Amino acid sequence: MVRALLVATCVGSSVLVSGCATESCTAIGCQNQASFTVRAPDDTWAAGTYMLGVSFDGVATTACHFSMPPLPATQGSLVPLDCSPVPPAGSFQAYLEQVTTCTTTDNGNESSQSCTPVAGRYSLSVTTTTMPASVGVTLALGGADPYFDDTKSFAYSVAQPNGA
Repeated sequence: MVRALLVATCVGSSVLVSGCATESCTAIGCQNQASFTVRAPDDTWAAGTYMLGVSFDGVATTACHFSMPPLPATQGSLVPLDCSPVPPAGSFQAYLEQVTTCTTTDNGNESSQSCTPVAGRYSLSVTTTTMPASVGVTLALGGADPYFDDTKSFAYSVAQPNGA
């Protein structure tokens, strides 16, 4: 059951590439990047130590280790993963993110949003500033053989969040 849902989620993983080739932009949101998210069923992960292997374009990039529940259990905070070898600074980030539920309030003149972390529920996110054609993902629990191993191609698009 876990395997099937992880496969479905990774198949639907999203890729966002932002860039400012010809438009003028502020520094906000203006860099090339590719990212993907791995989610467990109901965002609930079995307790234990996990190994995440990531490769870009068929070349092993890094292996990251993490525990569930994450320690320290900082409610609502990103939990960076321990990865080795350590990719160049800024080129690769892997972290657990606590799932939140959000409520939007609109009084007709203004709206506001309030989000609350959901205890024990996490997603796993990886971002790179390189632009690989493909990503390979392996996930294993407790030193056992991987129960998830898949490769997907990226599809890039141009986004100019601060320009036309």
